[in-house]
Amino acid sequence: MDTLDNIFQDTDRPKIVGQWSKLVWEPDPTTQEKLNIGVIFCENETEKSYFKMLETFNRLECLYDEQATQSLKYIVKQIKSFEGIQQLIESNPFSNITISEPLTASGDEVDQISNDIFKSVVTLARPKNQKEKSTYSGFTQESLVKYVSNMCLKSLDAYVYKEYFHTESDYVFFDDNKHFLNIPVYGPKIASIASCAYSTKASAEVKLKDAFIELSVAGSLQENKNKPKRIFALFPDDNLKLIDRKSYDEIFNMIDELEWKAKKNNIILEGQDDIDVVAGMVSDFCEA
Repeated sequence: MDTLDNIFQDTDRPKIVGQWSKLVWEPDPTTQEKLNIGVIFCENETEKSYFKMLETFNRLECLYDEQATQSLKYIVKQIKSFEGIQQLIESNPFSNITISEPLTASGDEVDQISNDIFKSVVTLARPKNQKEKSTYSGFTQESLVKYVSNMCLKSLDAYVYKEYFHTESDYVFFDDNKHFLNIPVYGPKIASIASCAYSTKASAEVKLKDAFIELSVAGSLQENKNKPKRIFALFPDDNLKLIDRKSYDEIFNMIDELEWKAKKNNIILEGQDDIDVVAGMVSDFCEA
């Protein structure tokens, strides 16, 4: 799959040059979560606009209820009816849809440009890779954080990445002594990353509770009290050949209980069983 780096590389006299923007959906203003649902590419020479929108909603149905899914389907249908970005800007009827600042892209065909950008930024459209389910192994906290950081390095603007990801994931503060908190995502918003992708409840619980405690303490500090706080978790998948049903249910019961406790501390806990989707969620959180 092409990356944005491939898309934006200068070529000898590209046939098509234009500007592209992300279409961003905010499902619930109270959670401040924002999801990329499409892209629009405007060709410089012809000034024509081309929409590429989310067409499958399987991943969304795992995150939100039926009402939210139907609402987005309606929004996508309406956006497709607009003639171009100017009409969308002037008559956008949806207060929860925003358009990102335009960036330059070039290539040989409009469809190829739009499709490559869409695949790179709309994580909700990515299919699960079934081949990766041949083995079952837990991700250590270090390897998960490293993977997410590397993926965000590719998807975020350089200045945004540097704002949230630092050389050391430990956040240092001083009280009576020097203290360390493991906060992998730290900037205008703060987030912990936890792996629950294990075959036993005990292993998953240790990782998730550690992330919860670290973020709760960091969020209690005066400088962080008003910052949005999030825990991004990698869940075990539902391939019951690799994890038994009892352990699977125990892990998700534990996650549900900790999600309730997190809400009481103004922390949102969310996750998926696909590591690339989790990385995309972190990227969207930092970028919004």
